[in-house]
Amino acid sequence: MAVFTVQRKGHATVSTNNLTRDEAAQRAQLLTVTSYDVQLDFTDGSGEKPGEDTFGSVTTVRFTSREPGRPTYLDLTTREVRSITLNGGLLDVDEVFDGNRIQLPGLAADNEVVVDARCLYMRTGEGVHRFVDPVDGSVYLYTPFETFDAHRMYACFDQPDLKSVFTFTVRAPRAWFCASIAPVIEQPAAGERGSWSFATSAKISYFISPMIACPYAPGRPPPAGTPPRTDGPAPVARPTRPRHLPPGPPRGGGGGPAPLPPPAEPRGVGMGRIGVGAGPRGPR
Repeated sequence: MAVFTVQRKGHATVSTNNLTRDEAAQRAQLLTVTSYDVQLDFTDGSGEKPGEDTFGSVTTVRFTSREPGRPTYLDLTTREVRSITLNGGLLDVDEVFDGNRIQLPGLAADNEVVVDARCLYMRTGEGVHRFVDPVDGSVYLYTPFETFDAHRMYACFDQPDLKSVFTFTVRAPRAWFCASIAPVIEQPAAGERGSWSFATSAKISYFISPMIACPYAPGRPPPAGTPPRTDGPAPVARPTRPRHLPPGPPRGGGGGPAPLPPPAEPRGVGMGRIGVGAGPRGPR
């Protein structure tokens, strides 16, 4: 469980980057999430190079409340939030944001929140992970969100039962490639800088709303001047069937070997591993 401290107007506010089972259940009873529109900027501002430590994240989330007047909160872990707008009214960032949560007071039946933030790249395999190739210095971004890390990339109700549809737009450096869970509908010309626009996704949970951004596209040659790779992984050996399992049907018309049985579940681990609020870091 991470503890995040944010300095606000001369005092420290401490909150935990976690979501309990009870909190998730209460929020799920209150809200229905309609859509997310997420705009990301992975450049250094010039559009030519990737950013070093932070990236731009502007999120518009639309949702309904079953009990107008009650408050709720969005999850967002970062150090800098530039503005928060709820139903057209500007909220005081210092009052409603503590480093991990954005308090949303006095909800209407239908709501729209816009959050403009600078989010942090991670080097520890969570949120937006930033990897630098030691051979050529290229930067690769990918998003391991499970179980509770989507709110490191955009403001959201980060629990799996509040599913929604997502529309992503990404500003990427020149000659980069971007991919997400939905198809690309618009992208820069080859070798140019610009924005990648994605179609609206199906209704999904947050931990499967991925983003990949890097200099190379599948099937394209590397940029001129890139040194040849000599440190790539060895070829993967063809998997063999364990000896203790019965032989599968014959190849050919038989459809290939029989599937392997699922792995045994560790003792003491049940449905709680995939339920809301399970585990020390919150729900999946």
